[in-house]
Amino acid sequence: HGDSSIMRNLRQPDLPDTHLITDPETLKYAKALNVELDGFRREINKYVGKVVTTSLTAATTLTASDDVVLASGTFTITLPIVASTAGKTYFIKNIGTGTITIDGASTETIDGETTITLSSQYDFVVITSDGSEWHIIADMAMGRDRTWTGQTFYEDDSFIVFDKSSGNGIKVDTTTPTFGFADLLGDQFSKNTGATKPTLATYNGATKAWQFSNGDEAYLSYHIPHDYVPSTDIHLHVHWSQNNAGATGGTVDFKYFAIYAKGHNQASGSAFTSTPITATFSSIDINDGGSGLNQYQQHFTEVTISAASATVALFDRDNFEPDGVIELTLEMDATNLTGTPSDPFIHYVDIHYQTTGLIGTKSRTPDFYA
Repeated sequence: HGDSSIMRNLRQPDLPDTHLITDPETLKYAKALNVELDGFRREINKYVGKVVTTSLTAATTLTASDDVVLASGTFTITLPIVASTAGKTYFIKNIGTGTITIDGASTETIDGETTITLSSQYDFVVITSDGSEWHIIADMAMGRDRTWTGQTFYEDDSFIVFDKSSGNGIKVDTTTPTFGFADLLGDQFSKNTGATKPTLATYNGATKAWQFSNGDEAYLSYHIPHDYVPSTDIHLHVHWSQNNAGATGGTVDFKYFAIYAKGHNQASGSAFTSTPITATFSSIDINDGGSGLNQYQQHFTEVTISAASATVALFDRDNFEPDGVIELTLEMDATNLTGTPSDPFIHYVDIHYQTTGLIGTKSRTPDFYA
């Protein structure tokens, strides 16, 4: 309070612990200070030791007296009725290896969801009630699906990091998430120099393209990329067209022969398959009620060339891995087009595969995901 004599009295270094303050001014201010300290202590005591930590190992319904919940096991934690807990906040953490499901009472929701899941050890969520709904304030629940809207921007040295395990990546479609598709391009028709080589013919004006007669073949090579999703099917497809206005309908039959080998000199699988897979597949009728009869219309004909187990027509998809190679011969088996069509022009022979989102593998060599 600026009174030097009072301050001197308060700072006496040689006063014993039992010293009684007798100076009236010092006594007055000491009493006032003690009143303030008592009030401060009372405020602190409202909170110290008042947060309740509950450990759970079985299904239960939380009460207003719960605060921090440490759950271990696989079971459901039910929240109390939201209308009776306005302002209440729960901190819930999965400290075990099971799955903790958090459920609103009856049909009540948590951020619009009837239940949320903490499926990984150390996942946690902070939930608060506004009296009408439970809201997530913070969470780290890597096993729980979350939907975000709008755009996310990363600046400077920012990274999105995924676990290095096989099959992780970016999926599309929030309703039924799946890995997206990408193309392995194949346009190397000039590799064929023999009697079955297609003709580089005038297509439209000054442009030329490869035209196929019955029995003509294209030789193509494909490399399995590092963003391939393991154990997913691949789909061969042909981009083709014809350039006469007189076509009235019909189909085109294609045939493939293909072999596959893994890379990196592995003891098993690095030798090309001894017997090519082969099958014939057909386009739809170009008189499809749409624009199929248009001159120069590009058509798209696709066939799946893998499955869970190998057959005479299909690769075993479990054998595919990054740096594997497919050697493929595509034959224009027969043209069944009607009217006055041209022989088909084949522009590309590609392979659709599912991609992890253009995310490469951790390693360049096997094990690619270690």
